[in-house]
Amino acid sequence: MVLNKKFLLIILGLGLVGLILAQPVRSSAVYKPHYVFMSRAEILGLDQDSFQVLSDDRLYNIKIDSVIGLFSRWGWGLNLDDFATGNEVQIWGRQIDPITIEAKLIRNPSLQRFGSVILGTVRRVSGDGTSITVQSDDYGFLEVYLSHNSVIVNPQNYSGVYQLRMGDKVVVKGLLDKANSRVNEVSKVVVLPPMFGGRRP
Repeated sequence: MVLNKKFLLIILGLGLVGLILAQPVRSSAVYKPHYVFMSRAEILGLDQDSFQVLSDDRLYNIKIDSVIGLFSRWGWGLNLDDFATGNEVQIWGRQIDPITIEAKLIRNPSLQRFGSVILGTVRRVSGDGTSITVQSDDYGFLEVYLSHNSVIVNPQNYSGVYQLRMGDKVVVKGLLDKANSRVNEVSKVVVLPPMFGGRRP
């Protein structure tokens, strides 16, 4: 009987020690959210509510569901669709843990302000007329995306299905994305006549 009591006390003692050890250890170093500025971060991936970026050789998850401003190089407003993998961006926001930042402002210096003027030569016209490839002296080959809002001005007025032909010298006004060699939100394409360096019909 005495042996059974000692055995019971040992079991109870071990159980108490187990309960103490099972308690979660509270870290004295609790992460305090704070505001940070990333001067250079490369976008590695995008989804509907976050970016994955690399900055100073560290990976971060950038939450964008509470963002209040998206800007191009010169401060013009952008949409999330204007950002792409490979863009180098600047981010100001609230860091809530070592790898997560709730972005408030994001600036994309690779995108010029809307209204950038690009001079170049048409090297390709897509079959459906929604894009052209322009060879620019300043930026090399650029893919220029046209929409129903794009106005094409052609003083030469030659006949054909489209108002643009390969070899045309053109001035393009739109949103230049240098990082991805493309021009979005094109508002106007002007075909230069011969007296301004364009080709003859």
